[in-house]
Amino acid sequence: SSARLERFLALCADDNMFVTNPTTPAQYFHLLRRRAKAKFPKPLIVMTPKSLLRDKMAVSVAKDFTDGKFHEVINDERGDKDKFKRVILTSGKMYYDLVKFMEQEKIEDTAVIRIEQYYPFPEEALKEMLAEYKKAKDIIWTQEEPANMGAWLFMSLRLPNVLAKGQELRSAARKASASPAPGSKKKFDASQVGLMKEAFGVN
Repeated sequence: SSARLERFLALCADDNMFVTNPTTPAQYFHLLRRRAKAKFPKPLIVMTPKSLLRDKMAVSVAKDFTDGKFHEVINDERGDKDKFKRVILTSGKMYYDLVKFMEQEKIEDTAVIRIEQYYPFPEEALKEMLAEYKKAKDIIWTQEEPANMGAWLFMSLRLPNVLAKGQELRSAARKASASPAPGSKKKFDASQVGLMKEAFGVN
């Protein structure tokens, strides 16, 4: 139920490894290609869950493989960025859950940015992206894991450095727990809906 992402992130320093969570087949391909072509290979941690193999949204077209490169961060490309009043930062499978919830609830004032590489932390890329959202003051890190697990503790030390003027950071995560999962799909699904509502500010 947990690959213990937080333990890998606790070991990250001095550019000693790569910790990633690619969300598309093409991203995974380019990540492995980057690793294979590296002059000085380092350990590569890939946190992608098996569930994305079955998710119909997690697809790539042939051109995605033949062109481009691995993107450490993927911006929200929907329309005019001035219309967004909120930006959600997330990674991995959670991105698709958020998109499905947005479509279901017809939410159009929130952008979702995918962080595909946790470490080395893509500070400059994130700083440039968040600066584009001039009317978005609410920046939310969202994760499935409890607050004391996953990437939040790692991100909470780094995300304040990439915020644009006037933007404020908060997190949307399950409450701290001794267990990585509730052990019940019914409880998990119910808490997942609550997590989505918290992230989007839905009552």
